[in-house]
Amino acid sequence: MTQQQNAQDKTSASKPRGLSVEKILNGVVLTLIGMSLLAQCFGVLFGWNFGVAPAASPLARALAFMGMAIVPGAFLAFSKCVLNIIRSFKNPRALLTAAGFFLAAISPLISSALMAKKLQPAAPVFVTRDDFESDQFVAGRQRAKEIGATKRSDCPGSEDFMRGCGKFIAEREKQQFDLGFEWAKQNLPVKASLCKGESHFIVGCRTYFHQKLKKPKPAGEGKYEGMTTAECKEEVNANYEVSRRLDIEAGNPQSAAVTYRKHWAPELEDCENYDKLVIDTYMPQAYSRLQTLIDKLEAKAVLSEGEKTEMMADFSKMSKIPDQPYKTAYLKMAEEYFQRLAGDFKEPVVVYPKISCEAYQEKIDAMVALDKERSAAMRALKTAEGHIAEGAKYSALNEARIAMLWDWKLYTDGAAAAGCKVRK
Repeated sequence: MTQQQNAQDKTSASKPRGLSVEKILNGVVLTLIGMSLLAQCFGVLFGWNFGVAPAASPLARALAFMGMAIVPGAFLAFSKCVLNIIRSFKNPRALLTAAGFFLAAISPLISSALMAKKLQPAAPVFVTRDDFESDQFVAGRQRAKEIGATKRSDCPGSEDFMRGCGKFIAEREKQQFDLGFEWAKQNLPVKASLCKGESHFIVGCRTYFHQKLKKPKPAGEGKYEGMTTAECKEEVNANYEVSRRLDIEAGNPQSAAVTYRKHWAPELEDCENYDKLVIDTYMPQAYSRLQTLIDKLEAKAVLSEGEKTEMMADFSKMSKIPDQPYKTAYLKMAEEYFQRLAGDFKEPVVVYPKISCEAYQEKIDAMVALDKERSAAMRALKTAEGHIAEGAKYSALNEARIAMLWDWKLYTDGAAAAGCKVRK
């Protein structure tokens, strides 16, 4: 009985009673580590600085007390990490615990980096002089608005006063440009000269036209084709008029004068070549094409749709050309064409001069000689590069040649009707 009781007493003595010192110490360590991590979480989330005495509220004091555990907690976490690494030689699972304590040990470094980034002050915003709106600046802008200023010199005064004036002008110019750009976008003008209004409105409108609407010339069409002299001058004047207005508004009339001398006037002069090309090249060709169609109709031939379409294109273009003998002759022949095409043409009764064959020959020889003389004079007015030196004189000679065509035809046909053999 005594031996049995002694065995029980020994067994009871080997069992721990209550909390051991080791458990208490371990609990204290884990508590400090937990307080350290919790304090760092609050610091990162809310930006609390535990190194500064907080306000005297109970919560603030509690948080400040927790902050005191950060350094000891990190040290104890590192110690626990080392102990668990040693234990891992017998129990590999201890490595996971060691990794957790390692993160806790380096947590102050991580939280410090996060807080530093969060608490970093924003870069200062420097207000430049151009952005600074002083009382004088505001007064200058208001004055510009009241008088509708177009240039800074309209608002004389201090530097800031004129700067405010210039600010209003720049804002209004941008507004007008945007309105012109939007107008062209909505209305789709077919040519830039249709952009009308205030200077910067026109600039915005013309900008959209040249970016989105301007059509390239058809392949094979030269510089002076597809436009009349009047249309060319309209476009040139519209372009340089807005340029002149911008120079005047900017207080630079000298630039406007230079632009007119170097660009505006030469381009207007260049416009004269549009009608000259038509007179010298297109009109004779159109006249010849129409004569060929009339000869076909006279011979009872059927015209193709392509021939009819080409004739209508010629007729439309010739109708826009300023009045001159060639145009008059063409339109008279066109009237005959439409009558023949409709089957309504009646041959006119032509009364030819009642003269001898020798007289017919003399008339025709005189006209041939005169035509050669005028042609030579016209060639002499052209430079080696093909430019016409004296446009007015050249046009007068050409119109005289055209005016003589009807007399030439009258005497040639009259000689043929009289049975005369005429030398050409």
